[in-house]
Amino acid sequence: MKLDTDVPFGALCQSRDQLKAAILDISLLAIPHHRDHDFLDSLHFLAPYQPGEATPPAEQKSSSSRDHCPCKTAPKFSHSGPQTLRLAKIHECTHYLAVSYCWHRGDVASEDAADKFRIRTAEGKERLAWAPTAILKRAIEYAIHYNIPYIWIDQDCIEQNDREGKIAGIQSLDLVYRRAEYSVGLLRETLRSQRHIDALLAIREVQRTVTAPYASLPEVDWEAICELLEHLATDEWFTRSWILQEYALAKDMRLLVKCPPDLNFSTIVQVGQGQVELPPKDFELEDIGHQYIAGGKSDRLSFDRLLQAIGSTNARPVCQPLGTFGGEEERFGTNASKALWYLRKRKNTRVQDRITIIGNLCDYALRLDTRQRDLESHSFSVTLLTLALLNGDFSLLFSEPDKSMAPKLSDSWLPSPSTAFDQVRGLGDLGDTIRFATFGISARGLSCKGFITHINTQIDMAKIQMLYCTEYQHLGAYGNRRNSRTRQELDIIVLSEVALTFEGQGCHILADLVRTWIHSIGNSASQSTIKVVNGLPDAHSRARRLPWLIDRVMNQSSLWCGTFGKDPSTGEPTAIFDASEPELVFTPYSESFKSRPRSELLDLPISWVIDPSQLSLSGGTDSSSSGWQIGEKAPINCVRRACGIFQTSSAIPESFTLAWPPYNA
Repeated sequence: MKLDTDVPFGALCQSRDQLKAAILDISLLAIPHHRDHDFLDSLHFLAPYQPGEATPPAEQKSSSSRDHCPCKTAPKFSHSGPQTLRLAKIHECTHYLAVSYCWHRGDVASEDAADKFRIRTAEGKERLAWAPTAILKRAIEYAIHYNIPYIWIDQDCIEQNDREGKIAGIQSLDLVYRRAEYSVGLLRETLRSQRHIDALLAIREVQRTVTAPYASLPEVDWEAICELLEHLATDEWFTRSWILQEYALAKDMRLLVKCPPDLNFSTIVQVGQGQVELPPKDFELEDIGHQYIAGGKSDRLSFDRLLQAIGSTNARPVCQPLGTFGGEEERFGTNASKALWYLRKRKNTRVQDRITIIGNLCDYALRLDTRQRDLESHSFSVTLLTLALLNGDFSLLFSEPDKSMAPKLSDSWLPSPSTAFDQVRGLGDLGDTIRFATFGISARGLSCKGFITHINTQIDMAKIQMLYCTEYQHLGAYGNRRNSRTRQELDIIVLSEVALTFEGQGCHILADLVRTWIHSIGNSASQSTIKVVNGLPDAHSRARRLPWLIDRVMNQSSLWCGTFGKDPSTGEPTAIFDASEPELVFTPYSESFKSRPRSELLDLPISWVIDPSQLSLSGGTDSSSSGWQIGEKAPINCVRRACGIFQTSSAIPESFTLAWPPYNA
C-alpha cells in the first residue's frame, strides 16, 4: 500500500468503475471491532520479582479506587531490587504506568546480555527482556517516584512470538493507554542548557501568574521558550504515528526528558537523577501568547514562531467522549479528517498500520482486517475513505484546504476530485464524534438513514437587502481582517432582522433557529481573540457568520425553506437551505441529533440537493405540502451540497441508498 494522501482524489483511479470496484473490494474486508475483554483480562504487566512469591496479591479482582484496590499492597519497585522482573496479571486494575517510547531493533541487539533485565513469565520461565535496558531503567525510576506497582511496556507485555496476540494487542492499544492512571513518554533528547531550564521555569511562572486575579503579566523571554520547544520537537518521539495514538488517547501523558544533574532545576520535578518531568500543561501556551500580544508584551513574529513550536510538540487530536462501551468503558475518539491531519507529519514502517491507528483514534465500530494481503494493493486514501464511510464518518467529505478560507465541499458522498487528503482538515462544525447512520456500501451505492426535505416556501427578504447590502459591499465580501469586528456586528443586526421577518410570516421555529445562532455568535464575539489551532484559525469561529444565508439575502433578496423530513408535529417550516428555487434536500441521520445541544447541530455541512426525477411529489407547493414518494428502491442521485439550518423535532428517518456519483478522473 502506498501513502497517496498528496494525490488529488480524482487522480487515484482511472475511472468510476475502477474506483467503485476498489471501494467494494475494500468494504468486504470490514469486520466488527469488539472490545476484546479476553485480551484485556489477559494483559500482562511488569512487576517487581520477589523470589519464592507464589500467587501475587494483585492478581485478584481489582477496584477503580486505589485505596481499595489489591495493588495498594502489591510490592513496589525499588533501587535495591534485583534486575529480574515478573509478568503479572491485574484484572481490571488501572493503577499502572503505560510507557510510550521509540524503539529500534538495533537497541537491544547492541546490548551486553549481562546488563539486560530478566523477565520471569507466568509459567515460571525466565528470558531476557525484549525492551532496551535504558528504557526499562527510566520507566522503573518513574514508577519508584510515584509509587506505581506495575508497568506496561509493549515490547515485554505483548508476546512478540504470538502473531494473533500481537494483532489483538495492536487493535486494543488505545484502551491500554486510555485506562492507565499514569502514562509517560520517554524522550531521547537531553536538555543541556541552563537557558532551556530557565525557559521551563518561566513557563511555569507565567501559567501560575495568569490564573491569579488582577495579576500583571511578568516579563518573559519568549525566544528562549521557543528555543526550548523547538529543541524538544527534534526528538523522534514527535515523529512516530503509533506514538500520536498513545499521546492522544492517554489520560495525562507526561514527558520525561534527560538533563545533566549539574543544572539548577529549582522547583521543576526531577525524576531520579538526570530526568525532569514535563506535564502537557507546559505546552498549552496559545492563550497566554494571545494575552501577551494583546498587552503589547510580545510581537506578532515571536507569537507566530511560538505557535509553530507548540504545533510541533503538542500536535494531537483532542479525543471527545463517545459514550460508554457495553455500559462499562468510556469511549473516546475523533474523526478521520482530523486524525489524518495530525498524522500528516508522522511516519511509520507499514502504511496500512495508519488504517489501524485511525480506527483506534476514531474508535470505529467497524475495522478493516489489515492481515489480508488484498488490502495492500489498494490506495491508502480510498481505503481510509471506505473505512470512514462504513462507520458513518463523513468528515473527509466536508473539509477545507490548508491555509484557505473557502471550503472544498463535495457534491456527493465522494470527495471533490481536487481534494488531496493531506491538505485538508475537517470543518470544526461537523464535530469530532458525529456518526451518521450508514449501513453498507453496495453496487447500488451508499446506504444510510436520513430525511428528504421539500424546500418549497420562499420568504421575501427584499427590505433587509435594501437596508444593508451597501454596507456589506463597503466592508468587502470576505477576509478583511481589519473590519472583522464591524462585519460581525453587522451580521448580528442582519440575522436579527431575518428572525423578525420569519416571525412576521408565522415561521416561529425558523425565527428561533436564527436567534439561537445569533446567541452563538454573541458568545464567540465575547472572546477577545480568535483561537488558532496549528496556525489555522478555528473553522468553527469562521463559520459563525452563516455566510451562505447572508449571501442569499444580500444577492437574491429571499430565503427558501420547508418542513424538515416528514415531520407531522408542526404545520410550519422547520428548515432553511441554500436554495434559489424549490428543491429536494437529503440530510443523513445521526443519533447525535437527539443528544447534542441544538447550537452544535445548526448549519452542519451535511446535506445534498438531490435529483427529483426519481421522486414524485404529492400535493401543492405551499409549506404544508411536503409529501413525496420514492420509486421502488431506486437510489437517489446527489446533485450538489446544500448548507442549511434545521430542527429535526419529530421527523422520522427513513432508509435510502445514495447512488454512485460521477467520478472525474
